[in-house]
Amino acid sequence: MNYSKAIKSLDTILFWCLLAILVLSALMYSFVFIINWEDWFFGTKLAGLSAGMYLLAKTVTAIVLTVLLVQFPNYKKVITLMAVAYFGFILSDSATTIQKNTGGRVSFSIVLAIFFLIPVLYFIANTIATRWDTGKEKGDKETPASGASAPEHEIKPCTITIIIGIAGVIALMFIWAILIPVGFSLIASHIPFFKDLGLPKAQDTLLIRVSQNGTPEWQTVLPGYSLEPVRVKPLPECGYIVYGTYWMPGEHWIAMRAINVDCRGTVVWDIHLPIEREAENPGRITSIDPVEGKFLLTISNGKTLLLDAQGKILSRGVVAEGEGTAVESPGLPVGFYTSTLPASSVTVRTLSEGKLRAFFTVENTVTDKEIASIYSVNPTPDGGYLVSGTVNP
Repeated sequence: MNYSKAIKSLDTILFWCLLAILVLSALMYSFVFIINWEDWFFGTKLAGLSAGMYLLAKTVTAIVLTVLLVQFPNYKKVITLMAVAYFGFILSDSATTIQKNTGGRVSFSIVLAIFFLIPVLYFIANTIATRWDTGKEKGDKETPASGASAPEHEIKPCTITIIIGIAGVIALMFIWAILIPVGFSLIASHIPFFKDLGLPKAQDTLLIRVSQNGTPEWQTVLPGYSLEPVRVKPLPECGYIVYGTYWMPGEHWIAMRAINVDCRGTVVWDIHLPIEREAENPGRITSIDPVEGKFLLTISNGKTLLLDAQGKILSRGVVAEGEGTAVESPGLPVGFYTSTLPASSVTVRTLSEGKLRAFFTVENTVTDKEIASIYSVNPTPDGGYLVSGTVNP
């Protein structure tokens, strides 16, 4: 059996497998970095700048290892050990997070374990293949008459130098992947420029009233925009209350917000209370009920606010025991499709029970900016709609 050929074939296969998982890791972490700055660090959830730095570090490390492996084939062993350290760190990080989130029922990710195993096996296979070739070269250099071999310094490098080099590389990877991003994120959170890098874009809400026959009746621009489909409460006399969880660009915070607009789109009052960005359960407005010329706001965390006719807070309270907070007021949005965005004119098709129910076109006639998105279409009792979209300020 030709063992040399088998070892070389295995070495080649594992080499390409290592390249593949490095490229896959770079693509995976870069994709998450682009769409959502959230990650886990040894059981601790990261969000915002710290998560972005951590994802960037893992992405760049995978890219650097890929380039080094291709461009410097003479240093495969050292680079492979760097890959072992990289995937070993990711595996241990993931295992700690998985065990914490599953209460110890699951120990680690099989996929990440395989990712760690591939560079380990490649290092072993490459070492055996190299020693095999070195042994053959040594035998070829020996003469039948004397049995002399090549000088020892031409056969193997200094072991101490290799160990020091590997330790240095692993230390640099640890500093790059852990200490720099975590340390920088702690410092950057106190620097306004860096603190605001991960903030959403500054956009305003374009609120459009569409009649039953699909004709836009009025529109108004509101500062900020909702991070979710909004709810609409029609008022008995005239007008609407639009409420949801809004991003307030000028003030750099998220707010639970309620806006009272009259029949012509004029803002009567606008109340928005700040919510901490990192709060896991910040609370949101679940219902708004007119009460004798006033307005009672119920929040998902069990608290209530009583507003006067101008939207000023008269009192704060809590929901009485046994009343519950699960029942939410109507005003839910409907499903919809839109034409290509951004655009100055947008076609909206509403969807209900799996069927198209309405068709209308809206334009931004307040400013000269294009409509960037439509994020909520709410039906009104008279068969019309309130359309909420975003425009650049």
